Amino acid sequence: MESLKATVVPVLRSLGFKGTFPHFYREQLGHIDLACFQFSMSGGKFVVELSYATPDRSNVYINSDMAASKLRISQTTNRWRLGDTGEHGDHWFIFGPARAGAAITVEQLSSKVAALLESEGVAWWSSKRNAG
Repeated sequence: MESLKATVVPVLRSLGFKGTFPHFYREQLGHIDLACFQFSMSGGKFVVELSYATPDRSNVYINSDMAASKLRISQTTNRWRLGDTGEHGDHWFIFGPARAGAAITVEQLSSKVAALLESEGVAWWSSKRNAG
């Protein structure tokens, strides 16, 4: 978590996101982009989930009148996991002992997540904003 906070959170801030780890949001012309880090209860892996709320909140199925700062991805109907190639609909970033045999450090993994936010994440949120 410390590596993600040191590497990824500054990228989110540079993109205009507010919030505190693990939940982040940004508002752009009434559209709210969301990002959340979720860790496996068994340890060694996490996902970065992305979502959004339309200005009319038609894709928020519970507490649609909630303030942007309190809105959570679990309340929305359309989500995407950062790094998902479309093959499985799911993508976990694996670290620690569960990553046995792979030569990747937590810092390298955090850098990868930061780069994916800037490339895949920005494009995904933009496509959702432009679709409405």
